Amino acid sequence: MKKASLLILLHTLFSSLIGQNSEPIQSSFLNDSTMVSSLISQSISNFANNKKLIPSLDLQLEEALQICQKTGLIRQEAFIYNLVGKRERQRSNFSSAIKFCSKAVQIAEQLQDEQLLAEYNNQLGVVFRRVDENILAINAHMKALKHAEQCNDTFNISVSLNSIGNVNLSMHQNNTAIEYFRRSISLSEKKSNSLGLAMNYNNIGEAFFNMKMNDSAVFYFQRSLDYNERINSQVGQAINFTSIGNVFLEQDEYDKALDYLNKALVLHTQIGDLILLSVTHTNLGKAFLKTKNTNNAIFHLEKALKIAQTTGSKYQATESAALLTELYEANDNYTKAFSMLKLSSLYKDSLINEKNLQHMATMEMIYHTEKKDQTIQALNTQARETQEKFSKQRYLLIFSVAVTILFIVIILLVFYQFRLKTHLRANRNKQQLLRL
Repeated sequence: MKKASLLILLHTLFSSLIGQNSEPIQSSFLNDSTMVSSLISQSISNFANNKKLIPSLDLQLEEALQICQKTGLIRQEAFIYNLVGKRERQRSNFSSAIKFCSKAVQIAEQLQDEQLLAEYNNQLGVVFRRVDENILAINAHMKALKHAEQCNDTFNISVSLNSIGNVNLSMHQNNTAIEYFRRSISLSEKKSNSLGLAMNYNNIGEAFFNMKMNDSAVFYFQRSLDYNERINSQVGQAINFTSIGNVFLEQDEYDKALDYLNKALVLHTQIGDLILLSVTHTNLGKAFLKTKNTNNAIFHLEKALKIAQTTGSKYQATESAALLTELYEANDNYTKAFSMLKLSSLYKDSLINEKNLQHMATMEMIYHTEKKDQTIQALNTQARETQEKFSKQRYLLIFSVAVTILFIVIILLVFYQFRLKTHLRANRNKQQLLRL
């Protein structure tokens, strides 16, 4: 009985040292994770219903972040940063988007999660593409491709290839771009990804259009249109109509161009995408300008300029104002021509300044991100060293307690053995006395 009591005591001491209360902690962790998921869902729902009024980092996401940071739910924290980065990119707040997407990448690196690294690097690369930081963009997408291949994530491999192709397209490396798009198509075909196929075929069409290979461009735009019609993507169809219309405009086939551009106008009006609507009005203005249809040209170009000014699209405002300058000058309306020339120059200068500011902000953000990353790495190293030191101390304490308990057990056993021998000797003496 005494031996059993000693073993029970030993087990109890070890259990208390190692920590037997892990179940309540795990339960609390799961509850926090569920709460964060619920807040993220609320944010996504609210944001979808009222994008214009709700900030990217809304109250729900702020609360979710606080819980994540207090409880160590870093995977969900990374998801929130990536989500906010996407929203900021869509709102053209590119510096802020880079900041949040970079945070998501940093946490993915900390987790050493290949799939997250692929997804979040692709998101960061898209933001760099939006501000024409092509080298940074291709670097991010190459990293994404490497991580996606490591975990055989075919979706992100396809996204990476498409994105690298788009960077090459913007750098006028058209043949290289086509090769990347074709590799992405191969994966999309295996996965029956119709949206991916539609996007890649349209991009190949753009590459051929850049190289003045118009027949090939129309062929691929038409293939893209077939897929967009299958999946009923109005956005995709509108883009295809615009692309095909531009090819016919380039070939001076104005009737065909106007037919496709008017189809694009109808869809963009239904969708409500003001930027693409402004682009379509500009293209229609070009077509009517070339056919000497002055009234229609003025109508569409003024419409394009007004929408561009409403949305803050300086590039579209510059182009439409420049075309109106040409139009008014051809009609001897020099007052309006001069006014549009000034406006076009103003937007062009503003566009250049904005681009320079974006570049400076991007570089500054990268500098601070890298500096912060170095600080985080130093803190992580320090934390690991502290943790290792604590673990050693903990194991040393457990060992010391175990040795002490073992020593006590040995002493008690020796004492018990001594008592047994003494008792046995007394019994023998007693028996000898009885014999005598």
